[in-house]
Amino acid sequence: MSATKTNDGDTDSYMEAFHFTLSASCAKNGFPFFSVQGKPMEISGNACVRCLHSLVSNPSSPRRISYEVFGLLLIIYDLIWLPMQVFDQEDTNFSIVMGVLSSIYWTFDIPLSFLVGFAVQDKGIIEMRLRKIAWNYCKSWLPLDVAIVTIDWVINFLDWTDSQSVSAGEGISFFRIGKAVRFLRLLRLLRLLKAHGRFNELLEHVQSEFSVIVIGVLRLIAFIMLLNHMVACVWFWIGQLERPDTWLLQADTDILSAKLAYKYFTALHWSLTQFTPASMEVTPKNEIERLFNVVVIISAMVIFSTFISAITNAMNQLRNLNSERNEQASLLRRYMQQNSVSAPLKARVLQSVKALSQTRSRVHEADVTVLRLLPLSLRHDLSQEVYAPHLGVHPFFYVCNVCFSMQSRKIYSTALTEKSLSTSQELITSGENATHMYFVIGGVLDYKADESEEKDLPIALEQGAWLCEAALWVKWQHNGTAQTSGGCELISVDAGGLQSILKDEKPVRQYASMFCKYFSDNPDTLSDIWADEEALFDWATRALGQAETYYGDVIPAETTNATGTKFSAFVNAQRRASSGFIGRRFSDDSLSGLIPGPSDLPQLLEGMMGEEGGGGVHRLASQEEGDEDDSSSSSSGLSDSD
Repeated sequence: MSATKTNDGDTDSYMEAFHFTLSASCAKNGFPFFSVQGKPMEISGNACVRCLHSLVSNPSSPRRISYEVFGLLLIIYDLIWLPMQVFDQEDTNFSIVMGVLSSIYWTFDIPLSFLVGFAVQDKGIIEMRLRKIAWNYCKSWLPLDVAIVTIDWVINFLDWTDSQSVSAGEGISFFRIGKAVRFLRLLRLLRLLKAHGRFNELLEHVQSEFSVIVIGVLRLIAFIMLLNHMVACVWFWIGQLERPDTWLLQADTDILSAKLAYKYFTALHWSLTQFTPASMEVTPKNEIERLFNVVVIISAMVIFSTFISAITNAMNQLRNLNSERNEQASLLRRYMQQNSVSAPLKARVLQSVKALSQTRSRVHEADVTVLRLLPLSLRHDLSQEVYAPHLGVHPFFYVCNVCFSMQSRKIYSTALTEKSLSTSQELITSGENATHMYFVIGGVLDYKADESEEKDLPIALEQGAWLCEAALWVKWQHNGTAQTSGGCELISVDAGGLQSILKDEKPVRQYASMFCKYFSDNPDTLSDIWADEEALFDWATRALGQAETYYGDVIPAETTNATGTKFSAFVNAQRRASSGFIGRRFSDDSLSGLIPGPSDLPQLLEGMMGEEGGGGVHRLASQEEGDEDDSSSSSSGLSDSD
């Protein structure tokens, strides 16, 4: 491989091509990508289109969910209040404000619906393009939304003019037409179809199976109560028909002159008796009321029997959730009783088991058996999206994901497992052979080294930290103990699985050689939690930056050596710009000069250049030529394990 020095034009063309390729790779693999100046990539098009694209929200975003919840509350209000118009009660300030607020909300909901993505179920994507969103909304809810909002504002206007015309004398009868068309507001109840879909979308965000079952039970109860509410309102409306033999006129008490609460609860009481074996003094008095009563009873038999069956199934599901736990607790008590375990020890064991049962753990991939039925390519995509952001905090996996995307997908699918640790549970024990590297993705892991004194506090490893990288490259025994104090979630990388996937990749062997050589020169430095991000990132970019399989199609062969260091500086800049991450042992000053100017080399490249000016290129070339010697002389786990 020749070491030809490139001119500024070649370097600029390479950087432009590499900029495009790296951005595509980062977007595909779930990493944030920023331009060289640290700014997000802009969407092509004029300023207006870019502004509209920036306003498009994901339907699962917290802001959108809050907006949807408020809309559901307005629909529930309409479900309760609009049917009660049959009682002909006077409007209150509250009802007027709620009516106007509802009209305003649904008016603004129309343009906002053009700025919300939607799920394409058959493709498994969220469509965020403005044209697709607009077309989907126009052919679904737009006509109905426009019609209902128009009727709302017409009725609001008629109500307002009616109230303002009380002292006008003439023309009052014309404006009172608003009272006659109020029942058109019932068209709002068509939004129940939209509310059903929105509620199901919100329910998908509930992770607890217990909570899902309880919400389902409450949903059934709310449905029965709303149904009885509507039946009661219809029953009262039938009683107001202009005929002398209605149940309202022939009742023992003067219901029509009673207060609103008494009239409503009398009708609701009658409605509830049709769904249950109870009875009351109100009965049908004419053929219309008798027919309505028969229809309600037949419907109630079907609906209420279904309701009882659903409630019974939900209770059985709740019981089954704890059946295995209760059975194990019973067996544990029998075991300790038969073996005459002392009372203090029995109390400690039971307390520990109770703590385990109360620990909430994430749902792991191994727990979802249906994932095994997915096509292999789809499982790779899912694993990559789930694990890439967590492993991307480590410099090697960050750069490896860019250079060896196919191998990284295999690592995510076959070499990773998830672990949940409960309170006071150990992860690693001093003196044991290390076989896995671990990433902390939730909770806190406490690590204490062997050489630390008794009074020293353990080191707390929080989300984003990793430990035991040495297990991947060398034969290593743990020199400390790590355990949790309140639960922890981790991802473990199997050393053997990773080595079997990457063992034939020359740049990875170079990275392992650099790792081994550093700690051969500094034997007292390495520990289970050693994590010098700057050193690791330097090794990763120097070794993996020569991966011709990645950039061979965008870099001329004669410039490959020279661009290896450009690769290091460029990816380093992207990593810092996209995450704002600074190494634990370095200050912000290390960023100065990292991004090259029109005629400057980055500091990382200048540091690798020799006194004659070409030392950096020669260094990379000599590393590649001496790779076999470095690999054979090192004690890396990558070679020892093969």
